[in-house]
Amino acid sequence: MALKHALETIHLGDGWYGKAKVLWAKLYFRTGFKHRTFTLPLRFHNESFPFLVSDWVDMYSLHSIFVAQEFDVLECDSAKTILDLGGNIGASAVFFLVRYPEAHVYVAEPSPLLQEKLRLNLKHFGDRATMLSYAF
Repeated sequence: MALKHALETIHLGDGWYGKAKVLWAKLYFRTGFKHRTFTLPLRFHNESFPFLVSDWVDMYSLHSIFVAQEFDVLECDSAKTILDLGGNIGASAVFFLVRYPEAHVYVAEPSPLLQEKLRLNLKHFGDRATMLSYAF
């Protein structure tokens, strides 16, 4: 039940403009263009925050987690500490932070190319998320 509530409270694309930005980013990346970063609005609990994507893989990550609900198989009702090993751009970390509002998420990402995007995508959550610049 709590998972269903978490998924209902987070939205990719806020309002018509946000949904248009999401659609534009999807179309842009599907055509094979690269080297452009889009800031897409994510919203939960009536609060919006930016989420950066820069390629089709980033869009796929967001879609898999928040639209296709691939994490819907999780059956844990509460968590205090979560390790996200291989955090990429932070889509799964954002899911965990929204799903478990009392949890602290440690996100490990060794790639310097992804670390800045990850840091910016987790900025909204303040001290509830800690980025680790290495792999296990």
